[in-house]
Amino acid sequence: MYTDINKRNLFENVNLGFEFEFFSPTSRKELSEKLTKYLGKKVEWSESYHSRQPVSQNVFKIEPDFSGGFKMNELITGVMPYNEAIHVMFKVFNFIAEHGFTSERTGIHINISLNEAALELKSKLQTLNVFKYILNLDEAKIFEMWPSAKSRTQRIYKNSVLNIYPKTKFITEKSLLYSGPANPSNFNLPHSKYFGLNFTKLSNNYLEVRYAGGEGYQNKRKESVDLINYIAESLYSVLQTNNEYSVNETRKINDILKVHTDLINSVKTFEGFKRSYPDLELYIDLRDDPRIVEANYANVKEKIFELITTGNLRKGLINYDTSAQRLQLKDSKLKEGFSINNIDFINCSIEGEITNCNLFGSKVRSSHIRECRIITGNDIRYCYIKNCQFERDGVNRIDLTYIKSKPEYPIYADLNECIIRSGTLGLNCKVDSKTEFIKAYTPSDNSDKL
Repeated sequence: MYTDINKRNLFENVNLGFEFEFFSPTSRKELSEKLTKYLGKKVEWSESYHSRQPVSQNVFKIEPDFSGGFKMNELITGVMPYNEAIHVMFKVFNFIAEHGFTSERTGIHINISLNEAALELKSKLQTLNVFKYILNLDEAKIFEMWPSAKSRTQRIYKNSVLNIYPKTKFITEKSLLYSGPANPSNFNLPHSKYFGLNFTKLSNNYLEVRYAGGEGYQNKRKESVDLINYIAESLYSVLQTNNEYSVNETRKINDILKVHTDLINSVKTFEGFKRSYPDLELYIDLRDDPRIVEANYANVKEKIFELITTGNLRKGLINYDTSAQRLQLKDSKLKEGFSINNIDFINCSIEGEITNCNLFGSKVRSSHIRECRIITGNDIRYCYIKNCQFERDGVNRIDLTYIKSKPEYPIYADLNECIIRSGTLGLNCKVDSKTEFIKAYTPSDNSDKL
């Protein structure tokens, strides 16, 4: 609960809704009956995954959440005023401690909205200046409250929102300043549900907070309240001056631009690239002749810039295949990369979001892997794989990963403690006893929600 009486008006105008993930040996029907009595709210139950059954302040629902397997439940509440919501959250924590348990796979999603008119805010939450909000967010403080958000399992759903950088590449700092650096449209922002803050929900006039969760989260009452209070206060603070920038905020913008400008200068020319990144070797069609590389450098520098900026690439071999017009990385490491696409990875270490890439002999951890070709020799753990093609008879190992695949893309891998949302297995694959198959694929199943 809030302790500062001067903030009473704010918290009397904060509304909260929750999604609690937990396991229990008790059936959902019985859980719904117990929760109805325990919470004093009608709790309906369903065996449908992400049912369309509505919820309200007095009617909740409990249903499966297959991101954690058959036995994981999700209790979804309606929107409640702050004081009532905190009281309900504590009661749910007690209920989980008595009737269930949590693990690394479980989390709490907290949905926060404000009564803008009562708070005399000129801007609505759905118009939140996300760029300004991120500039002021103390995410280190949040991760200190919830270190589980950076765990190997949770990290793929709770990426840091601080990864912002200018959209325009190879532009001078002066020209970017001239065009208006404080304009959010000049910057790439984390608009995805797989960040600690899901800004895509702002269109519905609420913010989804995903940092909380992990094993034993039901015991973290103070941390849960502190997180809610911090986010509510920070939203209120930004919305008071939603389209204005303080001196401190302008300084932060200039710091971002300085880093961006330094990176641009480091890769603008081949000579500058060689000087700035001595541990990165660049080839063209597997040839390192400086004349050939320099002649083709203009074709690769933007892609290299992206990998350095969004994937922290600092060491390894880079080859540009001119016939395929595709970049290949070998013996390289990407850390917390996002929006990485159209790359061939060979013997690499990868953590991030990759799309339309080819994987060969690589180690992938805590990553989103979408529409990629998983060839052979890969070691993939704590990931989310969607609609990827596996090389027939490829030798791959996949552990503790959520897989959603089409029947025309059989899975060729040895699976350990995985959750197969949809898909079929290739011949000779080994599957341990802890891997769960949720259901066969159906063409109408387009859900991307976890």
